[in-house]
Formats: sequence, structure tokens, C-alpha cells
Amino acid sequence: LRISGTFSLLGANEYAAFCVMMAVVMFGLLFAAGLSRTWKMALIACITFVVIGVGWAYSRTAYVALLLGAVAVLLVWRGRWKMIVPLFLFALVLPAIVPTSIVERFDSTTIEEGQRDESTEMRFEFWSIAIDNFENHPVFGSGFQTFRHHEINPFNMDTHNFFMRELTEKGLVGISITIALLISILRACWRTMKEAPSGTLGYGLGLGMVGAWLALVLGNCFGDRFTYYPMIGYFWVFLALTLKARDFNAAAAAAPKPVAAEPVPVRRFAQPRGKA
Repeated sequence: LRISGTFSLLGANEYAAFCVMMAVVMFGLLFAAGLSRTWKMALIACITFVVIGVGWAYSRTAYVALLLGAVAVLLVWRGRWKMIVPLFLFALVLPAIVPTSIVERFDSTTIEEGQRDESTEMRFEFWSIAIDNFENHPVFGSGFQTFRHHEINPFNMDTHNFFMRELTEKGLVGISITIALLISILRACWRTMKEAPSGTLGYGLGLGMVGAWLALVLGNCFGDRFTYYPMIGYFWVFLALTLKARDFNAAAAAAPKPVAAEPVPVRRFAQPRGKA
């Protein structure tokens, strides 16, 4: 946060969400895009770097989102549901191989009243205020960016839940549009993956974006990962690439197949009688 640059306006949670998105998309490309060995080695290096970034961001939501996205990629990839057992065993041994400070970060999390840490306790406080405000303005909400105002929220803070903020600021109309948008994104990525031949770039992009979508939705349940443009801008770029890959696949499928020329029959002419 002390370094000025692309992420200077973001907190640790938003930076961790960016790392999660990049890791999951690259994870899908690594497994399913049919890339060369050189590209696979480069992807493994990049995944390692961003996973380290997630670890030292100490974002509990990012930890769970990363696991959810990676597991989704493995299970959806060619329908490998039999991977559930190895993944479950990996989850059991994971606390033994990650740094102790990360494990302690999870151990401090509880939702029981009176035992919550300050961050968790404040989230419950913000959500309670947001629900009360929604009950007063159920259809259209109280207006864009109004929850931070002192008249509504005396803490002058965000809801720390993107969906809750949409509900309290934009009402049932706004949350319905937001959910419809997210569902349409998931359907587009899923269709790209299903329509693309296995082992192609389009298949890998669609698969990675399905996992990134799940991680993004989970992250939005405990913060805002959808309106910070330095982070979400990359998501829209990946989505555009995924849709373009689908167009390429459709164009290739619609292209007329080359017709092989019929062989010309060889005629055998009889030789004139009396000649050799």
C-alpha cells in the first residue's frame, strides 16, 4: 500500500481478489488450453507468484475464494468429479503446510456474538444498518453511493458486502439487474467452454472464467470486488477474450469443409490389332 501504482487505491482485500482471479484463470489455461511446455512453465511461475500474494494479504475471503475457484476448475474440467476425494484430503493437510500466521488468521474467525473479532463484528453492524435502510426503501433503494452518508450509516463506511449494498442503495430493481448480469456472464463463459473443442484456448478461457466467476461472487459476499476498476478491469478483459474465442469457434464450425476432388477414372485404350 506504500507503493504508488495501479493498486495504490486498493486495500489488501481487493489486491488479494485480483490475485485470486489471475490465479484461477491461469489455472484453467494451464490444465485445459493445450499450451506448449514453455507456456505451461510460465503459467506455473505466474500462479506461484499470485498465490504467494494471496497468502500474505491475510484476506480470509480470498483464501476461500481461491480454493473454491481452483476446485471448480478441477471438477468441471472434463467432468472430473472423482477428484473430490483427493481434493478433500488435500484440504485436510493444507493447514500443516501453510504459514502459521495464516492458520491463526482463520482461527480468530467466529460468528458467535461476543466472540467475534473487530472486523467480523463491524460487518454484522453494517449489514444490520443496510437491512433497516432497505426496509425503508424496498423498491429503488436510497440511491447510488448513499450508504456511506452519515444520515444512513453513522460509521460512514461501506457495507462490506456488494450484494447488500446493491440491495440497500438500489432496492429490488437494482439487485435484480445485478443478479441477471452476473448470471448472463456465467452462462456466456459456460457456453464458450462447452462449445469449444477440448484442448483449445477457448476451452481453457471458458473453464478458467467459470472458476473466476465463482471466486468473484464469493468475494462480493464479504466486500466489494465488482466496482474497483483497477481490479475488475482485468475481469472484463478476460470476459471479452472468452466471448471472442466463442466467436472464433462458431466461425470455424460454420466454415465450409473443403471437398476433395473426385478421382479421374483412368481409361484403358485397346491397342490396334497387328501392332506391338
